[in-house]
Amino acid sequence: LGGRVITNKLWFYGGARKQLNNNDVIGCVKPDGSSCDQPLGLWFVTGKASYQFTPNQKLIIFDQNHHKSFFGGTGKFVPWESRYDQEQPGGNAKVEWNGVFGQGLFATLQYGHWFYHSAKTDFSTNTATFDLVTQQRTGEQIDSYVTPGYNDNRRNDFTGSVSLFKKGWLKGDHNLTAGWEYFREHNSQAATGERPGGDYVEEFQSGVPFELVAYNIPVVPLNSVNYGGAYLKDSWSVNRRLTLDIGLRFDHYNMFVPEQSRAAGPFAPAATFAPIQFPVWNKVVPRLHAAYDVTGNGKTVIKGGWGRYNEIRQAYSEPEPFNPNAIITTTYRWHDVNGDRQYQPGEVNLNPNGPDFLSNSGGTTYVVNPNEQQPQLDEFSLSLDRELVTNLAVRLSTVYARGFNNRRLLNTLRPYSAYNIPITSANLVQPGTTITYYDYSASLQGLAFQNFEFVNDPNYVNTWWSFEGALVRRLSNKWQVQASFSATKKNLQTVESGEARPLYPLTPNNEIFAKDETWDWLGKLSGSYEFPWRILVSGNYQLISGQPWAEQMLLTGGKQVPSIVVNAEPIGAERFPTIHMLDLRLEKTLEVFRTSKLRIRVDVFNALDVNVATSVNQRVGATVGVPTAIVPPRIVAFGVSYIF
Repeated sequence: LGGRVITNKLWFYGGARKQLNNNDVIGCVKPDGSSCDQPLGLWFVTGKASYQFTPNQKLIIFDQNHHKSFFGGTGKFVPWESRYDQEQPGGNAKVEWNGVFGQGLFATLQYGHWFYHSAKTDFSTNTATFDLVTQQRTGEQIDSYVTPGYNDNRRNDFTGSVSLFKKGWLKGDHNLTAGWEYFREHNSQAATGERPGGDYVEEFQSGVPFELVAYNIPVVPLNSVNYGGAYLKDSWSVNRRLTLDIGLRFDHYNMFVPEQSRAAGPFAPAATFAPIQFPVWNKVVPRLHAAYDVTGNGKTVIKGGWGRYNEIRQAYSEPEPFNPNAIITTTYRWHDVNGDRQYQPGEVNLNPNGPDFLSNSGGTTYVVNPNEQQPQLDEFSLSLDRELVTNLAVRLSTVYARGFNNRRLLNTLRPYSAYNIPITSANLVQPGTTITYYDYSASLQGLAFQNFEFVNDPNYVNTWWSFEGALVRRLSNKWQVQASFSATKKNLQTVESGEARPLYPLTPNNEIFAKDETWDWLGKLSGSYEFPWRILVSGNYQLISGQPWAEQMLLTGGKQVPSIVVNAEPIGAERFPTIHMLDLRLEKTLEVFRTSKLRIRVDVFNALDVNVATSVNQRVGATVGVPTAIVPPRIVAFGVSYIF
């Protein structure tokens, strides 16, 4: 609900909504024989007020709070007892001022705050277990989260800009904008302990005790990033046919881990840790784009340009492995002396430099590289837009992107060349061939030979080359159509997904069938038509390429690296099916009063009820290729809107 409180002065808006959702889980069954489910509850409350305190100045206040309640974590290999409960409040708010001064000057200032606090608890009180061969888990939740614990993220953000329009100045018209931004971001991924089953995971090989993974909990870490940035850009209309967009941006990233302490736990003593300072990144990057009217009548336009972008620092992910107060896993050999398949003190030598130590995930073994450089990306674009007839246009475009200065994780005390003991096995995915991973000498075993740092790998260069053709018929005579097809050729040194580039170790084992040199494609067709009696029909069809993947193998036989899971074939040797997704809408508008309308609509999502897999078990064996996730089913939604 929204509207004016004082004419030409004060406006308000408020909204509230709640969503309840429950999905069955593929391959998971409750003790009573019914399917495992994942109940999800979401609610949102939003408020906004705008006050025009002078004809040229406005104040805007906005606040939104939301809450997520979720029971999840189960799956094909995670039973019902190992589920978790997630309660996640969050919100974002802002205060903004903007003003217009004279004929061509506009200014704005804004303060914003964003946060979420994701708290997790589990249901089982049994010891967490994992079988490396069958992939089966039991006991306390450890697959999705280390529970009980929480993930707390917060950011305070300050921004401002000034825009000036100057006509007929310095050989053209200029729209100049100068702006700045400053934020402070904090993250804490805590594990509070109190695990009845123990602060460890018992790992098996086909039911045989194999390794013990211990946790240093309880920990409540704190990671921080301060950012300051400024930019200057100009949209310069040189003449009626040529427009240039020119810009410079300065980025300043200061990432650090403040001093902090932890309490004692079963596998870690109480300790206080000194602050950690990462290299401060200061970079200036340019951008230049242009648009040229080829024929001078606005019907044929060429656009293109180049821009360089700096990779961001994130308190959520980057400082975590360096923080000795963060969640750290230590893997040991496990000697089940009494054969009861349960860990007891004395069955593992917990000396980090002893014979049972295998690996450690971070903390004091990660050190800052003072020469670490900021990753960057160059993007080149070119497009041709042509109006064929009135309201009908075609566009051909291409984009090439190249990411460089990318980082990998190097153990300076156990470098790439140290992995020189080949362990060869028959390749079960490609019969008649073998697959090899590499172990290192026992003389380099133990925590004393772990000193990890991020290094810029000159060979870690990723490229993407995309091509698109599109046809657009603008709304006229009550109908419109848009159609496009795009394809992207990837050349990635390792698979990238999500918002953060993986910092994968600089070892030969992490290069086994790691490259992604596949194509992705996407076709779209959408349109609408308004029938008599104000009945609107619209649809959206997408043809989406299935994601590439590769079958994986568990390799064993090494002494210092006793087991490892790797791709056993190139990525793209397997591919999920192409997805045909069709969404439809039927809408009827009714005139209720002279100044109000009632709209009744029906939406059908996934009208074809496509149910192809979007995730499968990749491990070689009886369950390889078994779906772990599918496209959500057909959904029919009914809605009513009243506009007055």
